[in-house]
Amino acid sequence: MRSFLPTFALTILVAAAAAQPGDGIPAGPTPSSPQEYPVLWKNIAQRDDMALREASVLKVYGMLASDDASERREALQALAETTAVPFDREPFEPLVRGALRDEEPACRAFALRILKRFGGTQEDLARVAKLADDENYYVRAGVTHTLYQLDPTGSLEVTETTLLKLLADENLHVLRETCRSLWSMPTTAAVDASLVELTNDPERRSDVLYFALSTRPLMGEQVVAQLVHLADSDDIPAESRSRAVWGLTHSRHTTEARSAAAAAMKRWATDAPFPGMREDAVWGLATMGGDDVVGAVRAAMNDENEGVRREATRALVRLGADS
Repeated sequence: MRSFLPTFALTILVAAAAAQPGDGIPAGPTPSSPQEYPVLWKNIAQRDDMALREASVLKVYGMLASDDASERREALQALAETTAVPFDREPFEPLVRGALRDEEPACRAFALRILKRFGGTQEDLARVAKLADDENYYVRAGVTHTLYQLDPTGSLEVTETTLLKLLADENLHVLRETCRSLWSMPTTAAVDASLVELTNDPERRSDVLYFALSTRPLMGEQVVAQLVHLADSDDIPAESRSRAVWGLTHSRHTTEARSAAAAAMKRWATDAPFPGMREDAVWGLATMGGDDVVGAVRAAMNDENEGVRREATRALVRLGADS
């Protein structure tokens, strides 16, 4: 089994060199003094002086209620850096919710990021969904992460509607971060259909396939069919073909999709053009189980590649057919 792990980049603020004109997101905070901001969050995070922590939390509260946008931004970033620190968050709840409408884009982005930790519930979904139309693309890029914090099943209508809007966003950064947040998260049939369609677009295929389509926790017929199509396509990069195989062989499938998935894996176990694809197919067959897969795994024992043969040996043991 080969491992593909997500390289999450969930920090909202980015380097100024990467910023686009008019995005309104600064490179980082602008403390009142060179040391104030770093000391502030560290004073909250430290465990030795609870009086200092309490005083620092009160200072952040005051900054968050300030009329100065830079102070609000600093306060929200300090809160984002200390979400695991125990302190009374209830007084902050209305201020964090209010920051979703802040005039400063960085404040809206940080508020999205910490909303759940500061009392966010499904009643906030409409507020979060509204930010899918935000003029700032960094804010839009953070919406999906928060949607799933509030609706972990991704099954509510507002979540589905918002996801479809974000997947149709023309900004590639928004699409990429939306797909990152969809990694192994459950989706509706309509969202799956959108992901399938996006992988037909060469400009968007890589991100959508890597982060989203190949990581569906339960693959239905439309997802399985598209992954098989991509894996068998000679006109797309080898990396994408391999990712399609990895996705199909490292996920569960609905009862309706199992036969198509098994047929593809049995074929790839011996006939896929790259050893990694054959190795993943053998792994997938062992995971799927059933007497109908043993023959294809045995055939892989004769593969010219040592890694494939080794995986086939392991697979036969897992299937109880090593004798």
